[in-house]
Amino acid sequence: MTTSSTAAQQDSVIVQCQACHSDVPGGAFCGYCGAHLYPLPGSGPDRWRADSYVAEPNEQLVRLSLISSLFPHLVPRSRTAFRVTLGLLIVVLVVVALMRWQAALIAVSVFGVPALFIAYVRQAGVGSDLGRPVIAWTSLTGLALGAGWAYLTGPVLANTYLSALGAGNGSGRLLAQGLSIPVLGALLMLVPAVLARVYRPASRESLDGYAVGARSALFFTAAAIAVRAAPQLSSGLVAHHKPAGVLLMQAGVQGLAMPLTAAAAGGLIGLALWFSGRGHFQRGPKRRAVVAALTLVVVIYAALGVVDVASLTPAVQLWWHLVFAAIALLALRIGVHFALLHEQPDATHGEAALCVHCRHVVPDMAFCPNCGAASRASSRVARGARRAVAEAPMGAAPAALFPGYGVPPGSYSAPLPHSTSPAGLIAAVAAALTVAVVAVSAISVNVTPAAVHYACPPDCGRPPIGPPVGGEPGQAPTPEPPAATPPTAPPVAVQTYPRFTSKDGAFSVAYLPAADVTKSDDGITMTFDRIEGEIRLFGTPANNRTPRQIVEQYIEKNYRTAKTAYQIPNAMVGYEPGYGEVDDFSNENPNATSTRGRLLVMTAVKNDLALVAVAEGPMVRFTPRTSAHPSAVNMIIAQLMGNSVNSFTWNKPAGP
Repeated sequence: MTTSSTAAQQDSVIVQCQACHSDVPGGAFCGYCGAHLYPLPGSGPDRWRADSYVAEPNEQLVRLSLISSLFPHLVPRSRTAFRVTLGLLIVVLVVVALMRWQAALIAVSVFGVPALFIAYVRQAGVGSDLGRPVIAWTSLTGLALGAGWAYLTGPVLANTYLSALGAGNGSGRLLAQGLSIPVLGALLMLVPAVLARVYRPASRESLDGYAVGARSALFFTAAAIAVRAAPQLSSGLVAHHKPAGVLLMQAGVQGLAMPLTAAAAGGLIGLALWFSGRGHFQRGPKRRAVVAALTLVVVIYAALGVVDVASLTPAVQLWWHLVFAAIALLALRIGVHFALLHEQPDATHGEAALCVHCRHVVPDMAFCPNCGAASRASSRVARGARRAVAEAPMGAAPAALFPGYGVPPGSYSAPLPHSTSPAGLIAAVAAALTVAVVAVSAISVNVTPAAVHYACPPDCGRPPIGPPVGGEPGQAPTPEPPAATPPTAPPVAVQTYPRFTSKDGAFSVAYLPAADVTKSDDGITMTFDRIEGEIRLFGTPANNRTPRQIVEQYIEKNYRTAKTAYQIPNAMVGYEPGYGEVDDFSNENPNATSTRGRLLVMTAVKNDLALVAVAEGPMVRFTPRTSAHPSAVNMIIAQLMGNSVNSFTWNKPAGP
């Protein structure tokens, strides 16, 4: 049998709440509006309740508590399991990044946080509240929109990113795309929640909207990350070409910060759309809440767009992503708090219920009179189970007995609230991630091309492109698909090439007639039709630096993700001994399709003037069928720079 609140009121003092003016049972909190019945000094305005978060009364409102913010439905004992599992997930991300296990890193980044959120929805009973059809179609819509958006915009941003490196061409276009693509993507990410709300769901609880918005946003982001990271799988299971710091940044951004930001942003919008206030919170405040939430989401994603196109070190880029994830989670926490404080409460029927936070049997009201926890911080299934309260019979098991508060004195029996064990949750998430890692690794093995070994003869290749300096024109080879096709015009002797002379007259260099040339005071940039990448030829003061120092400093400044592939033996520029190396670099903008670039930098110093030749383009594996001659450079455009490198001339000593 249940205990009525009428009987409870006979044994408790009835007081009037100074915030909502309702007559409620005496206690620490108003059972109707959640305000302090007896405000403490420094606790802030009664309707704010900043000293006690409604989903976890033992925590303050303004606090970076990831689990209670992201998983507000959980009972306190379940939060420990999710906290431990999330900590282990972070450890796994760090380990696979340090080991450079690229395929495993992609799998854990894509499926890690979504798997944890799915476990939360199942454990808290939110899925039963929403219904399987709503969960299914909003999740599938998020997946489809995320994959489609990444497929359309990822290559565009990747190409712009490559063109903006080095000489900085296209930096304005990169900034415009870097801002617009994440912001428009964020708005598209919110579409499933908006559609679900337009179809007038039977449920109007704020946390139902949170679950719909957060889940669909997580699925959108996971699909986008998978599509953008897919090209990395063709590089093999282990990313030998990437520095560990870059992979750590990728793990932190794509495996943690982006999913958390997406869940918070989508959940905040869903929360505002589903909010149904009481009293003067019915109309105007709801519209303002939606506008404020949408504005915050746009600002956060615009700021992240600026971070991703800025020339930042991987550590700084990761730091800013984590900062904005924390801001989004804090905004979500505040939104959940105020929504639960001011939304229309459930209709009560004079029952008593078990509060899972303070573990007291209390009158079934919107808020626990003892600890102030919101009743709607639990699913409807869980709330129904907690109402099965009865006066304890003699000899009842101690584990099922709970004290009363605001109800007739005595002990009460109630079902123990279901909680998730750390071992069970870890096992479930680990099993899901193991399947994902095995599947992604199998795909990587199948799409990674086998290593090509040259045997000369017969695989000696054809002569290099172009004639030797001063020699007769030769026939340029024509690479076969998928390699790009070099210019088909008959080559001419280098003496007849157009020549660039620096503004100060310190050096000159010849360039190919077929090239599209952009000139500056200290050098030129060459690009070619149908060939990706560019060649840069320029001079810079040596300032008593060695050729190797000049190359390393240039790469460190312009290619922060570069990793040395090999050094060029006996490198010469303008027939002067120098230094050269070939590097791998990658586009680490999380909104762009992952690309593996190749970089060749050579320089020599004379008269304290360094003449530098740079070739940059996508990596294309050379084979006996697709390259002119055996070469480890694996970059088509690098085949066109040889004659220009040899044609460098120091005209006079640099300086006064």
